[in-house]
Amino acid sequence: MNAPVTIERQPLPHNIELEQALLGAILVQNDAFHVANFLEPRHFYEPVHAKIYEIAASLIRVGKVATPINMPPFLPSDLTIGGMTVSKYLARLSAEATTVINAADYARSIRDFSERRDLIAVCEATIAAAMNAAPDQNAHAIGNAALDGLAEMITADTTHGTGAIRPIGAAMADFVEHVAAIYQGTASDDVIKTGLLDPDERTGGMARGSLIVLAGRPAMGKTTVAAAIGCNAAREGHGVAFFSLEMPSRQIMPRMLADTMFDVSDRLTIDNRLSIHRISKAKFSPDEFNTIVDAARAMERWPFWIDDTPRATAGSILAKCQATKKKMERAGHQLDIVILDYLKFVHASDRYAGQRHYEVGEITAGLKQLARQLNCVVLLCAQLNRNVEKRDDRRPQLSDLRESGDIEADADLVLLLFRESYYLQNDPGLQTDPEKMRRLEQVEHQLEIIVAKNRLGPTTTIPTYINLEFSAVRDSAKQGDLAFDRGSP
Repeated sequence: MNAPVTIERQPLPHNIELEQALLGAILVQNDAFHVANFLEPRHFYEPVHAKIYEIAASLIRVGKVATPINMPPFLPSDLTIGGMTVSKYLARLSAEATTVINAADYARSIRDFSERRDLIAVCEATIAAAMNAAPDQNAHAIGNAALDGLAEMITADTTHGTGAIRPIGAAMADFVEHVAAIYQGTASDDVIKTGLLDPDERTGGMARGSLIVLAGRPAMGKTTVAAAIGCNAAREGHGVAFFSLEMPSRQIMPRMLADTMFDVSDRLTIDNRLSIHRISKAKFSPDEFNTIVDAARAMERWPFWIDDTPRATAGSILAKCQATKKKMERAGHQLDIVILDYLKFVHASDRYAGQRHYEVGEITAGLKQLARQLNCVVLLCAQLNRNVEKRDDRRPQLSDLRESGDIEADADLVLLLFRESYYLQNDPGLQTDPEKMRRLEQVEHQLEIIVAKNRLGPTTTIPTYINLEFSAVRDSAKQGDLAFDRGSP
């Protein structure tokens, strides 16, 4: 039997000479610090270098000079480095500094080595956790902890000092050039369309880098609207990653098929159209089955990826989006929209275990960072609290967002859904009240999309057609004149 293979531990990635070169450059010319100030002491491998950098930074930031002469008093008097006193070591760093021009390159390399060491630490911690796990410990929990660790690294500031701050003239020139390219038709704007003309017109569409919250009480149509937006975007060639955390893909697929075929079969009466129920229960004719197959084949060509894992963390979502983005790029697409259905099934790290208010804040902040980092839209479905049911007018408000005010704070666009017909259908006095019956007939397929927050435009209410039986969401004008009337039932 072969002996076990042992792996010899290699030194962690580092470069002492680079650290010395950067510190020497800063001591010779303090201005060199300003091109490297994205570094933190922890990024240095050698603890003494970390302390020297920390002291130099604290002096320079308050307007003082950091030199080999005035820094020794801030360091331990009995400290020796390579057989040299602190004063001699600082003087040597300064004397051997060849140039300050490369300070930014030195700093970027030092941080890269630090990030490699962080990556190794996450991997080693994961190996240790997997090796020493209790028999009843779930392997997925260990994996999710690893993904959270990786996500924390990935979402950290990665500007590396390459122009994160710049003069207003440079920023304005960049913006004017971008707008001019859009005007001339040589570039597109950073907005993804929902596929619904009225919402796109009134909100300006979904801007890349933004977190959009789609919220409502149960049965308001959150999943239907989210899936419709995803399908509309994918149909236009936009890459979509749909995280169906509440229901398996076999329950989502008939919804998407029914929505896709709703317009194809618009020459038919509602009774003859293929509803979600008929598709999922295989209640169709041979000709109708052929229609389903044709629609399914068309959808197969969409850049639409779906994940129906029932539990996710912000870290696991980020890791999966990173991998999906690369797969899409190999196929010639971008990852444009990430849809999460819905917030209740996204879990935070153990940092705020049991404190859902803080957990939600961590999740929404992480999703906002995901949108910025991947330059995509993140559409998050969320549930409203029961305060809606206690009011005479049950139209939702921003204050009804459940669990955390951070949802409202982090979101760039908040869309609240309201279907008056739901409350009418469940009104115990409906059958004996002709006025309510007439009102129900009038608003049966009316959805109000309430734009409760919009960083890039006004707040408003948008009447939209919805048919939950067919998972269809359309502009009201396409379905005839849906007079938008807020009359009382």
